Amino acid sequence: MSSVPYERLVGKVSELSTMTGRQDFVWRQGDRDVGAVAATGLALEGLAGAAASTAASQGDATDPIMTFQCRVGPYPVTGFLGNVGFVDEDEVIVLGQRQGDTWVARAVARPLDRTIWMPPHSGRGHRAFLKMLLLGWGSACLLWSFLFPMVMDIIHGMSMDWFWWLTSSLVTSATLMPVVGLVAWRVYPYAVMSSRLFQALGLPNPSRVNLPRLTRQYLRGTPDATSRFHPMTPWVFRY
Repeated sequence: MSSVPYERLVGKVSELSTMTGRQDFVWRQGDRDVGAVAATGLALEGLAGAAASTAASQGDATDPIMTFQCRVGPYPVTGFLGNVGFVDEDEVIVLGQRQGDTWVARAVARPLDRTIWMPPHSGRGHRAFLKMLLLGWGSACLLWSFLFPMVMDIIHGMSMDWFWWLTSSLVTSATLMPVVGLVAWRVYPYAVMSSRLFQALGLPNPSRVNLPRLTRQYLRGTPDATSRFHPMTPWVFRY
C-alpha cells in the first residue's frame, strides 16, 4: 500500500452514481492452500466442525464493495468502499489522494452525524488492531484449542484421557495459530491505512482509534439510530 499521506477534500456531493461488486482483499492462492492444509490437519484430529469451518473460510473469500463516482465541490471523485450511504447534497470530507484533477477516495466522512464509510477490513488503527488480535483472536484460539477436546469427551460420554486431551489441544492450537497469523498478516496493512486515514481526519491518537467500539457505544446511547446505523452494517461507523 502507498505511504503517500492522505489529503482532505471538503464539499458537497453531486452527480453521485454507484455500482455494487465483489473483490478479494485478503486471500491469495497460496493462502488458500495453507487453509486447505489446516483443514486437513484438523480433520485428522477428529475436529470435523473446525475443519469444515476452516475450509469454508477459504471458499468465497471476496468482500462486497460499492464503487462510486461523484463530484465533491468542483472536483471529480472516484473510489470503492464497503458501503456507500451518503447522497447528493451531503457535506462530506473525502480522505484520499489527488491525481491531477481527480480525487481517489479511500474513505468518506459526513461531519453532520459523524458517520464514516470505510473500505473492507478497515476501521481500527494498527495499535487497536493488534490489541484486538491478542485479546480477541488469540484468546478465542486458545480457548477453542483447549476446551473443544474436553467438550467432545463429554458429548461422547468418554472418560477424560488427559494425555489425549493435551495432545489434541496442542495439535489444534499449532494448526489454528498459523491460520490466525496469516489472516492477521493479510489484514494488518488495512489497519495501517486506517491509522493514516484517521490522522488525515484529525482524530486524536489515530493508531488507537477503534471505530467498531465507538459505533457500539454510540448505538447504546442512541437506540433510535440502530435501524439506520446498525453495528453490523459493513464498514459504516460513527467516529
